[in-house]
Amino acid sequence: MLSVSFVIPTYNASLYLDSCLKSIRNQKYSQDKIEILIIDGGSSDNTLSIAQKYDCQVLKNSKRLAEYGVQLGMQNAKGDLSVVFAADNELVDTDWIQKVVDVFNGNSDISAVWGRLASGRNDSALNKY
Repeated sequence: MLSVSFVIPTYNASLYLDSCLKSIRNQKYSQDKIEILIIDGGSSDNTLSIAQKYDCQVLKNSKRLAEYGVQLGMQNAKGDLSVVFAADNELVDTDWIQKVVDVFNGNSDISAVWGRLASGRNDSALNKY
């Protein structure tokens, strides 16, 4: 069973981080094979306490920008697969991780995948566009 690391850069993400992390922790995939890295750019809201609630590893991103957070997260990820994930995203299905792992297990020539994006009911018109 492959291990999966989620790399999530954050900065004051408390409004949506709980839903994001809940969608990862609600996966039917073995939780001991899921690593969640929160790479925080100095949040002053409840972002870090939410991350602790979901047993995330928190790294400090002194450069604050998300691109540097992704870089730092990828350097520290221990999983067989890494998922770069935005803090305002959610996994729609509880078998999302298994579906991705199955793609890699069955195809040794694949090194990356891009998932289908779907907007939610509460997304703004801009996000839906």
